[in-house]
Formats: sequence, C-alpha cells, structure tokens
Amino acid sequence: FAAKYEEALRAVRWVEVRNATVVGTTTGLALSAYLVMMVAGILYGSFTLSNEMEESAFEYAVDGIRYCAYDGDNTPAGATPNTSCAPLVPFEMNCNWAELFGTAASTPLDATPLGGGESSAQLGGPNLTLLEGMGFESVGAFNAYVVASSPPGYDNDGYYPCRMAAKLVLIAILAMMMAGEGFSLSGPPAQLLVVAKQAAADVLSIISRVPAIDSFS
Repeated sequence: FAAKYEEALRAVRWVEVRNATVVGTTTGLALSAYLVMMVAGILYGSFTLSNEMEESAFEYAVDGIRYCAYDGDNTPAGATPNTSCAPLVPFEMNCNWAELFGTAASTPLDATPLGGGESSAQLGGPNLTLLEGMGFESVGAFNAYVVASSPPGYDNDGYYPCRMAAKLVLIAILAMMMAGEGFSLSGPPAQLLVVAKQAAADVLSIISRVPAIDSFS
C-alpha cells in the first residue's frame, strides 16, 4: 500500500510541477511579449514619424523674410530679411510644425520663440498672432502655402497633420500596455483552473470507480 501511495503521490507532484511550469512560462512570455511589442511600437512609430517629417520638410520663407531655427533641433528662433540666418540655420517647415502653427494660429507671437525684440519688429511689430508672425492673415492662406510648397515626393493632400501622428503612436503604446496587463492578470486564475482540474479528476475517478465488492449481492 505504501509503495502504491508513493507512486501516486509522485505522479501528482510531477503533474503539479509540470502545470506550474507551463503556466509560469506562459505568463512570463505574455509579460515579456507586451514589453517587446511596446518597444517595437515606439521604435516603429518614432522612425516613421521622423522619416515623414524629413520627407515633408522645406525651407520656410515668406515675402522676403527668412525664418531661422536653432541648429540641431529645428526649433524656430527668429526671422531675418537677410539671405543668411548665421549663426542660426534656416527653419524647415514640416507636417508636424505646420499642424502646430495651424492649431495655435491665434497664440500671441510674443509668447513664442519667434516673438520679442528685433525678431518681432522684423515680422511686423508687437501684438501679432503666431500665424501673422508666420506671414499669413488666415489659416486657409497658410494651408494653401504649405500645400503648394511641399516637396514633390511628399504624398499628403492636406500636408498636415502627418500621416503618422505622435498621438496615434502614444495611443497604440498605451493599448499594448493595457493588453499586457490583462494577460498578466490572467495568470493566477489559470493556475486555479489547473488546481480545480486536478481536484475534479480525483473526484471523477472516485465516482467512476467500480467497487471490488458488490454491495447488492
């Protein structure tokens, strides 16, 4: 009897270890998979958006005013009627900047990097809006200009917003994070189901067992 008991116990232990290993490995893969997907989404989205911004870029100049930017990050830093922005570099309009200028058109110019001092005077004086500082009286005129000035190879009818918007990348990343959290929460219930399955197997084996003694004879 002791030998049969040890053999049955050994089999149960093996099943429990195997099931725990499978559930734990599956849960770990689910957690790591969502992290890998999140990293892949960040890299894909950022590179796609960066490539589109480069593809849609052109030097921005309106009515003889050349707009300048800081070297390295293309942040607007002022304007000049000269042919050179030195020590700055020419500002390059792209689909991302165009969306910002279009949506923040009524922002006071002095509240932006383009406002204040000599730059503000060159753009037309104080009390201008951001859009007026960019050389246009209306958003429609600005839209027509960026569409007409966009590089020939850039395929976006409205020029902005970018096809791969940063907010869409963020939404996709958050969705992957929520999905990963959902997978991680499914681990403990799955372990309980395994335990319940083992218990049910024992109960069913007892119910199905044919007794050695016929109690009705």
